[in-house]
Amino acid sequence: YWNWVSAGQKLEVTRALLELAEQRDGQLRRRLAAGSIAEFDVTDNERILLERRALLVGAARAFEKAAFELSLFLRDDSGRSIVPESERLPDELDLHEQTELLEQEVMDRVLTCHPDLGRARAELRAAEVDVRLTKNQLAPQIDGLFEYSRDLGQLTGTEQDFTLPGNVFKAGLQLSMPLIFRDERGKASAARAKAAANRAEVQFIEDTLRARVRDAASAVRAAEERVQLTGDVVETADELAEGERRRFDVGSSNLIFVNLREQQAALALRCAAAGHRGD
Repeated sequence: YWNWVSAGQKLEVTRALLELAEQRDGQLRRRLAAGSIAEFDVTDNERILLERRALLVGAARAFEKAAFELSLFLRDDSGRSIVPESERLPDELDLHEQTELLEQEVMDRVLTCHPDLGRARAELRAAEVDVRLTKNQLAPQIDGLFEYSRDLGQLTGTEQDFTLPGNVFKAGLQLSMPLIFRDERGKASAARAKAAANRAEVQFIEDTLRARVRDAASAVRAAEERVQLTGDVVETADELAEGERRRFDVGSSNLIFVNLREQQAALALRCAAAGHRGD
C-alpha cells in the first residue's frame, strides 16, 4: 500500500513540474513576441518540456505497476481483485508521532508465534521423546504379573475333572535384559545427535528473529528521523525554486538555474514520498 502511495506522490510531483514548464512556455512566448528575450530561451524551455513529459510517462508507468501489485491484496466482497484508482490516494499523510516502540514486547511476540520457530521447537520436542525412548530401551525390563481365577460348578468325580475349588491367586515378576546393546546404543546415539541438531536450529532461528526485530526497530527510528529532515529539505528547496522563478521573471536569472532549482525541489519531494512509505 505504501509503495502505491509513494508512487502516486511521485506522479503528482512530476505532473506539477510539467505544469510549471507549460506555464512558463506561454510566458516566454509572450516575452519573445515583445522582444525582451531571445528565441533560445523558448527553445530551451521546449527541451525542458519534452524531458518532463518523458518523466511523467515513467512516473505514470511506475504508479500503474504499484496499483497492479496492490490489487493482489485489494479485493471486493466476491474476492475479485480491484486495481485502485488515483482518486483513492490519501490527500494528506497522517504522520502523527508514533508511540514509543516497545522493542522487547515485539520480540517476545515474535518468539512466541513465529511459524518457523514453532516448527523447530516441535521437532526438538519429538527428538527429545526419541532420546527418552532409546534410553528406556537400554534399561532392564521388569514386568509384573497378577492372576485371579475361580472355578464354578460341581465336581464331576471323573477323570475329566481337573478343576480346583475356591479362589486361586497368582503373582510374579519377570526381569529381562538384552545381552547385546549394539542396536539400542546406536539408536540412542543417533537420537541424541538429532536432538542436539534440533536444539542448535532452534537457537539459530531465535537469534535470527531477534536480529531481524532489532534491525526493523532501527529502520523505523531512522525512517522517522529521515522524514523529519526531508521535510526541512523540501521546504528549503521550494523556497529556493520560487525565489529563482521570481529572479527569472525580472531578468536576474536564466532557465538553467530555474530548471536546476525546480529539479532539486522535485527530488526533495520524491525523497519525502519514499521516506513516508516507511521502512
